[in-house]
Amino acid sequence: RCGLLPERITCTSRVFSSGLNLIAIACLMQTHCHTSVNYMLHYFTRTTLAAFFLVLTCAGAAIHYPAIMPDMAIETRFRLAGHICIAGIDEAGRGPLAGPVTAAAVILPPDYSHPVLNDSKQLSARQRELLYEEMSSDSRLLIASASATVGEIDRHNILRATHLAMERAVRALRERPAFCLIDGLPVPRFPFPHEGVVKGDALSLSIAAASIIAKVERDRSMMAAAAEFPLYAFEQHKGYGTALHLERLRLHGPCPLHRRSFAPVSQLMLDL
Repeated sequence: RCGLLPERITCTSRVFSSGLNLIAIACLMQTHCHTSVNYMLHYFTRTTLAAFFLVLTCAGAAIHYPAIMPDMAIETRFRLAGHICIAGIDEAGRGPLAGPVTAAAVILPPDYSHPVLNDSKQLSARQRELLYEEMSSDSRLLIASASATVGEIDRHNILRATHLAMERAVRALRERPAFCLIDGLPVPRFPFPHEGVVKGDALSLSIAAASIIAKVERDRSMMAAAAEFPLYAFEQHKGYGTALHLERLRLHGPCPLHRRSFAPVSQLMLDL
């Protein structure tokens, strides 16, 4: 029996052939399922929980995997190390064939929490818009965004252009952060103290917030582009290389928003 958890929760272990001991927590509580999950998320590491659900799956149990939401654990670790003001940074639009790449920087208060805020890729467009409006109207949050143009993408390459957009977003914040958490790998020559966090938009609440801001800002810019270049249906694909976009690109050729350094566009120009 585990003393930290309520009664009727037992802990068992199974030894696998590899020699690894995986802890399986059999939740026998008579309360609702989400209550059990909340206790588990509070008291156990993500690795232990992953092992728990793996054991249940191997045992043939029918289970629903809980969504492990981003939180402020990484931010708290760096605050305890002396970095009081921490910004989360993420980008949107590295992969499309057209349009800018947009980055956002968000500073959340230390006690910030949110029941829905998540990696932008896990949310619908409607959810992103609602969260964008909510965050933008919250005076406790410091938010900034910036972009790198198509010309900069073609001139420098998409990675360098993304880093430029991130740097601009941080500089646009009303308060200079002491430390930055960047989704992905560390950024060479980034002018601010930082750490790269792989899959950071799924782990850090600050980065998740930035992912939503960047995504909504860029989507809105592509909606505006659709009015200027209606032949390409940017309002539907936002510049990504969908079948519809490639078809319109073949029919009409590239417009000023297309990235000439990207293979599908450059190849089409050679064919023309």
